[in-house]
This record gives sequence, C-alpha cells and structure tokens, in this order.
Amino acid sequence: MEKANDSSKQRKPFLKAQILSLREKGYSYNKIAKELGCAMSTISYHLSGTTKKISLNRRKLHRKKNVLLTKIEAFLYREHRKKFSSITVKFTPDEFIEKFGKNPKCYLTGVEVDLNDKTTYSLDHIIAMSKGGNCSLDNCGVLTPEANQLKGSLSLGEFKKYIIIIYEHLGLGKQRLDKRVGVR
Repeated sequence: MEKANDSSKQRKPFLKAQILSLREKGYSYNKIAKELGCAMSTISYHLSGTTKKISLNRRKLHRKKNVLLTKIEAFLYREHRKKFSSITVKFTPDEFIEKFGKNPKCYLTGVEVDLNDKTTYSLDHIIAMSKGGNCSLDNCGVLTPEANQLKGSLSLGEFKKYIIIIYEHLGLGKQRLDKRVGVR
C-alpha cells in the first residue's frame, strides 16, 4: 500500500510535465487522455495553472466569512446522508442566532463559545440521528467539542445517568450531584 502511494506521488509531477509537453506539441485533451491513460479532469486541472489557487482561496474565504454557516451546513448534511433522503429541514444563521443568541453557551457545561471560532463549539443533535432525531433547529444544541465527544449519541437522560454512575464510583456523593443535574 505504501509503495502505491509513493509511486502515485512520484507520478503526479511527471504526469503534469508529460501533459504540458504534449499540449505544447498541439495535442488535444482527448489525444492526451488516450496517450497517457488519464482522465480529462486531470488534464484540465494541470493545464489551468491558477485553478487550484483560485479554488483554495475561495474555500478559505468562505470558511473565514461563514464559520457558522459552514457548521450549519455540516449539521444539515447529516440528514442528507440518510439513505433515500434529501435535506427537508433547513435553518439559517439568522434563525440560529435568534434561538441561541450571539454568545451562546454549551448546554452541558455552560462554557461560552465564540461563533466565529469553529474550534470552540460543535452543533449537536440533541436526539441523535441514530435514535430517530432530525436536523431541525429544535433538535440542534451548542456544545463544546469535548462535551459533544463525551455525550456521543446518548440522550440527555442516558448521559446524566452515566455521569451519576461515574460520580458515585469516584465517591463524590450522589445527592449533591442529583440536585446539580436535576435528577430526582
């Protein structure tokens, strides 16, 4: 497997040189594709020198300007990945901010997150998709990445139950924790 990766890495600069050389000789895209046995998109990519830079800059600009939009799109995409499904529920960054505010807090830890810094928060499906949840704004919660990883696909009730079990196991006192997480 490693040898295949190494050879493909070595082949890319060589392939580009071959494509450029054949194009300079007047070969058409089709003729280059037949000669080198590569895809037309590969030829097009190597012959348009600025395409990669333009695409990369566009992606960077989009990510910087629309951090929240990028997070929402990723959240909604989970609905789309369901078999035979299309995205039926959508919400906008404005609707998100209307619900959570401009300075939301993690709903499990209370830690404030910065909506302009994608590393400070995750959008969580409060009811996991695997347990019948959807991608609606009502099922969306803001969590720190660490809290989201800890919660996983557990429901809030299941998560609280495990927190209590851990708390008791560590000998930290069940009654004090019950009051804190609202369990009776």
